[in-house]
Amino acid sequence: MPPMIDVTPFAQEAEGTTCPRPITTGFTGFETKLNQIFNELYLGELSPQAAADQAVAEGNATVK
Repeated sequence: MPPMIDVTPFAQEAEGTTCPRPITTGFTGFETKLNQIFNELYLGELSPQAAADQAVAEGNATVK
């Protein structure tokens, strides 16, 4: 049986008022690229720092 993941902190943060997506103009166009960056991160193809740097750069370029 796979290990259980405690999602309690995420559920607690989701209680009450939340911010719907998209959170800014242009986010919809950026979302596909963001998913690609996260996939590369999860697959170990990018370090967390490289993924964050790339996501920020791509996001900023999208909303300009």
